[in-house]
Amino acid sequence: MMPVPEKLLSQCGWKRKYRGKNMGKRIVRVPIESSYEYRWSVDGNRYGEPYDVTIPAGFGDKLLENDGWEEVLVVNGSTFYPWDGMHFAEGLEKSRGVNNQELSMGTVSTFRDTMAIGCGYDGSMVFDLQRNIEARLDSFYGAVTGAFGIMKDGLRNEAGKELSASRRNRIYENISGRTIVGFDANANAYVVISVTGTTGKSGMYGRDLFAMCESEGMTDAVCFDGGGSVFLREYGKVVHNTTRKVKNAIILYRRKKSTPTPEPEPTGGFLLNVASVGMYVRETLEFNVNKKPCGKILAMVRIGEKAEVIEFVDGIQADGYQWVKVKFGDIIGYSQYDSRCYWLKD
Repeated sequence: MMPVPEKLLSQCGWKRKYRGKNMGKRIVRVPIESSYEYRWSVDGNRYGEPYDVTIPAGFGDKLLENDGWEEVLVVNGSTFYPWDGMHFAEGLEKSRGVNNQELSMGTVSTFRDTMAIGCGYDGSMVFDLQRNIEARLDSFYGAVTGAFGIMKDGLRNEAGKELSASRRNRIYENISGRTIVGFDANANAYVVISVTGTTGKSGMYGRDLFAMCESEGMTDAVCFDGGGSVFLREYGKVVHNTTRKVKNAIILYRRKKSTPTPEPEPTGGFLLNVASVGMYVRETLEFNVNKKPCGKILAMVRIGEKAEVIEFVDGIQADGYQWVKVKFGDIIGYSQYDSRCYWLKD
């Protein structure tokens, strides 16, 4: 018998009763505001090193914090299992731009078909199989493998639960505390669900998580470590605590966007005088993933030469500069305008 969709239940005035018990459940929604920039980070201990981080106080990204980023949420990350008899590692972990686990490790290879999260430099979060996240590892600021998937693109996705009957499937089938990280595409919001519980005694069953995430409007969600490892810190306040030492943590940061002062726009008849640095004329106004100009270079205006300004491109572009459409000889293209290097002259 097919389960009744959550939306249909709500239309009929019914609400699904989750089979969890003795739950301490906290759902945190973080709307993505246009006045902020966001960044997800992963912080953890490299496998084999002493577990010198206590929870919840130990995890954080000093690189971002020193650069003015504000911590929003911190939750525990991946499940971990014994590796060579003494070390602990599971799945993929890339922490703050550094790959903190060797991809050749047996445990990493074992779980390549479970779900993982890749944290983009632009604040985006990619939900995909570990093997696909691993293939793009250099493009992520952080990445971590989940215990199993819950949903992707609005559909049920339980990738990972079947990988090992003695490990993953037991984690999925058992009642337990749960940590879920996900996204609501319709509301443009990050969603974190933290459910406290003791494995085998209280919390939520894995089979009930999709219905809960669907009822919260989520489109993508991954379940991370559970049971006694569950913890949640919200805007610096500990909501769910644990005394257990945990392999890694997933952290959401935000920072107010700066408002650059736009360059003055001329009324026409101006020449761009190249005063100190040569200026490229590009065929198209395009930028790569690192926000660097990547349009084909048609010409270079050298120091002392001038280019005619045809028009100013509206707004500050991805690289943080004002751009202009120029004519240089018979060539027409786009150039960066920086008043420290190029002067307007009528």
